[in-house]
Amino acid sequence: LFIPGHMFADPYLFRVPDIKPISPLQVFDLGGITYFSGRDQYKGFFGPDFVEKNRTFKDRPESGRGCYTPRHWDTYGWDPDLKGGCGEVYENLKPKFGKELTQIWVDAILSEPRAYLTHRAAHLNRFLQFLCKGCEEPVKTGWQSNNQKEVTFTPNPVYDAIEWFSVNWSLSPFGPPYVYLLVCIAFLWASTGIRERVTRHVTFALVSSGTLYTLALFVIGIAHEYRYIYWTMLCALIAAPVIVSRVVMRSDLPALLRFGPFALIAAVIALREIAVRFWL
Repeated sequence: LFIPGHMFADPYLFRVPDIKPISPLQVFDLGGITYFSGRDQYKGFFGPDFVEKNRTFKDRPESGRGCYTPRHWDTYGWDPDLKGGCGEVYENLKPKFGKELTQIWVDAILSEPRAYLTHRAAHLNRFLQFLCKGCEEPVKTGWQSNNQKEVTFTPNPVYDAIEWFSVNWSLSPFGPPYVYLLVCIAFLWASTGIRERVTRHVTFALVSSGTLYTLALFVIGIAHEYRYIYWTMLCALIAAPVIVSRVVMRSDLPALLRFGPFALIAAVIALREIAVRFWL
């Protein structure tokens, strides 16, 4: 009821303007499909050289990329890392937002499904910081918007300690977002060993939510920021003491159920570290 209610109330009751929030996703996907297929999914809208520009900036080869990067959609809206941007893509497509751009997007996915899936997998891998090198996204708790003129905060020793821990944890083998997805998946297995019915169902539902939330980014993800893993992280952290007290500490359960999920977590982290450090 909540979602249909908003679909009615937002435009007709609250008079919320429709800014077509799906448009950045469509722009990102079209750029990704163009990159991996080698065919201009914008049908020449940005000129005959767009496929090449989307792959490499000829005038800025040191940037190592073109308009497209699996990291995020931002390069189609502005120049987020000062390595080159294609802000004209988002700006010039605004008249097409809505039905027309949606049709172009759907047609591109249907005509180039392999390129679409490759693009989506590349973005999810980059967001999860899984099989990639140099893709860390340090957690800077002190970052603030540059338009804050009146609201400021002076760091104190406690804040500095939290900042130090946040940054170093995010850079450790346990910091990448994929770890929390992995923990939630492992806890799905472990939660089946909880004896109490209500606790078992609530725990299973919680870690299922954390798992599905992150997996949904395979379809709708467009950004790289660490904050997008917070819900999955919270689900894992909330479920952890329940799993330990209701599963790991129970001697009447099979050892595989008690320790198998944690062995799975450790094995994947170890294999990933080996792959990133020695193979990639």
